[in-house]
Amino acid sequence: RKVLFWPQFPKSPMIMEYASASYGSVVGDFSIGWRFEDHRSSQSKNYKPAVVKIRIRLAIPPNGNAVLRLPVPLSVGTMVSIRYSESYPDFAGAKMDAQIKCANRREARLGFPYSWEYNRTKKKWYKLKSGKAIGTPCESF
Repeated sequence: RKVLFWPQFPKSPMIMEYASASYGSVVGDFSIGWRFEDHRSSQSKNYKPAVVKIRIRLAIPPNGNAVLRLPVPLSVGTMVSIRYSESYPDFAGAKMDAQIKCANRREARLGFPYSWEYNRTKKKWYKLKSGKAIGTPCESF
């Protein structure tokens, strides 16, 4: 089984900080996770939106093959470093830690102050502002 990883990243970490996905196959589960790292908030006076660091994690089962296709063209300012590991991290422990962290975020009502709604007459999506936090932006392990 061969899998193509072709992640797409938003132009700013203010839109989305992280994402992940998994795909089950006969040889095992393939997964990808990425996050912006060391970014500053847009309110910071030193914020440079063109300078970002993205960490990508791929999990490829034994006997599995994968190809990583990066969406950005390599330019003079683009730096890429790739590290390889033959061992899997403690997924069960990481999943338990993520569930605990997510439950704490839900209890603290740390969510989004809006939701996306669909207007059937205009046939368009729009952002509906809310006075309370909706959902929980929980990271997966």
